[in-house]
Amino acid sequence: MKEYVRYVLFSLLGGMAVFVVLSFHNGPPLPTKIERIRIITHRPPLTYRLPEEITFCDARVPLEKRNVWERLDKEFLFAIGNTPQVLLWLKRSNRYFPYIEKRLMEEQLPKDLKYLAVIESDLIQDVRSPVGAAGPWQFMKSTARKMGLRVGRVIDERYDFYRSTDAAIKYLKRLNKYFHSWTLSVAAYNLGMTRIRSEMKRQRIDDYYYLELPEETERYLFRAIAAKLILSKPEKFGFILEKDQYYDPIPHDIVDLKIKSTTSLKTIAQASQTYLRTIKELNPQIRTLYLPRGHYWIKIPEGKTVVFEENFRKSTQAIYVVKKGDNLFKIARRHNISISQLTKLNGMYEGETIYPGQRLVIAQGT
Repeated sequence: MKEYVRYVLFSLLGGMAVFVVLSFHNGPPLPTKIERIRIITHRPPLTYRLPEEITFCDARVPLEKRNVWERLDKEFLFAIGNTPQVLLWLKRSNRYFPYIEKRLMEEQLPKDLKYLAVIESDLIQDVRSPVGAAGPWQFMKSTARKMGLRVGRVIDERYDFYRSTDAAIKYLKRLNKYFHSWTLSVAAYNLGMTRIRSEMKRQRIDDYYYLELPEETERYLFRAIAAKLILSKPEKFGFILEKDQYYDPIPHDIVDLKIKSTTSLKTIAQASQTYLRTIKELNPQIRTLYLPRGHYWIKIPEGKTVVFEENFRKSTQAIYVVKKGDNLFKIARRHNISISQLTKLNGMYEGETIYPGQRLVIAQGT
């Protein structure tokens, strides 16, 4: 019996040894020493220390005040712990930061203000908050209109990255002209000028770090500072991307479009030799699939302006050459449109004289 048990144990041990050898031989190769070092160094650190000196908008952050340090520490941990979001911030920053930085420099404003777009929308154009703020800079309707943006059912320029960026810079400049403090101006961007001014008066405090404000606004500046710390030196915290992993800016042309009657975005896409999806992605400010009569600035794929203008003219216009004996009434009836429509399409009045050879638009739009 003992010999049988020994035989079974020996067989089991031998089988396990063969299994281990075969598994090692057939499985993926273990990483080399250099590869193991690379894996370790690319991981986010488990511990960290905030820099001893931090500035935001060229103003020193008073980290010696323990309450300030703790609030920043918390927001930094929240941000850095969301690895996918930080990676998306980095990828999108290559697409959107250059224009923001250019406009800030032109207006002589601190470059750190670009991080407000990060914490407002995660650098997403077509985004809307539960309370109705919209676009990459999260404008409410009333503020957007005050800053010169079109906000309507068809066109909502809060979603237009370039137009909304210009409006945000204009608004921030106005806020700082009043508060003479970027910490208070940033808080007012979140909560509103009137509310910040009211709280300063009620609490008799003009220091953002000691104002009692709604939680979102108390966290707002610290979230922006945390975004700055991470995105300005991502490799320090283990976020390393190759150049081809960043999202490139989307090159485009802008066409000046005067539409005389309702036109579909599909027609615009076809005239641009592209897809409806592409036109929608380039123009998130267009909230419908049709554009009514009006004046628009439309983004189309780069290098397509000439072909667009030619194709759009052909696809949206039907031309009739006036013959001897024609009048506006006959032409309108023949083409099943009203006199009013015909005259509007051609910028004429109803009693105007026409002559043979004259070219009249008898259809516009789709």
